[in-house]
Amino acid sequence: VDLITPAFDTNSGANYPYSTPLDATPVTTQNGPWTDPATWTTSAVPAAEDSVVIAHDVSIPADLTHENRIRIATGASLTVSTGAAFTAQTLLAQGGLTISDGATLAASSGVSLDGGTLTVDGTLLNSGGVTGTGAFTVNGTFQLQSGGYTNLPPAYGPASTLVYNTGGSYGRYNE
Repeated sequence: VDLITPAFDTNSGANYPYSTPLDATPVTTQNGPWTDPATWTTSAVPAAEDSVVIAHDVSIPADLTHENRIRIATGASLTVSTGAAFTAQTLLAQGGLTISDGATLAASSGVSLDGGTLTVDGTLLNSGGVTGTGAFTVNGTFQLQSGGYTNLPPAYGPASTLVYNTGGSYGRYNE
């Protein structure tokens, strides 16, 4: 592990240097469930406040809340499994993001596609934007919360549903 040792000279010479990993961002090391410590470079399940990088095929098998950025790398995927409810702050998909039938993703800051794919077979509760470039497919429910929008036109399947929550304002774009 690369370490960096900062030197602080702000307390009249009573400095206490320490070493910290140069890059402590949890990155996946293998395909597997988010909840398995062996899936991560840190050998621990990421804390809710960690920024993470998904570099493999990872599933979310149970309810989970993540409060920081998640980047899904090109060639990798993140799948919210049937029966799971996943609440996420910021998602960047260069790879694939799938919400399985019977699963829910609540994206409070939205989903940004950077050439990736977003497939909604379950429910996407969107309070931010679905933006960027890539493929956005809705076979389940795309529910716009107050402030939600998309500037990326989705391809709707025959059983899909678009829902606007009441009591809010919505950016009308390409939904």
